[in-house]
Amino acid sequence: MTYRLITGLVVMAMVGSLGTTAVGRSANTATTRVTITGGEYFFKLSQARVPRGTVYVTFVNQGSESHDLKFTGKSPMTRILAPNTNQTIKLVFKKPGRYAFLCTVGQHALMGMAGTLVVR
Repeated sequence: MTYRLITGLVVMAMVGSLGTTAVGRSANTATTRVTITGGEYFFKLSQARVPRGTVYVTFVNQGSESHDLKFTGKSPMTRILAPNTNQTIKLVFKKPGRYAFLCTVGQHALMGMAGTLVVR
């Protein structure tokens, strides 16, 4: 009977530690959605800080010109979007930091279409 009690406690402890590990892993691999609205010549983020992990970024072109969205050092980027259209891309941020993004069309970035997303 003592053997069964000890075995049961060991199993419960192992299951408890596995549960903690699983929770820890999910916290490090969060899935977040961010909308970035752009136009002549600006970007506006629905949230400027996100946890590291998978981020679905929806770029909405509210401008009267075509624009795109590119995160420096990340892939994929959006295609060049016509006015009043949008596209969602999936990015994975494994490390905390500041990630720059911009519009690669013409001189749009120099005219104000550039920004930063902070990953915690």
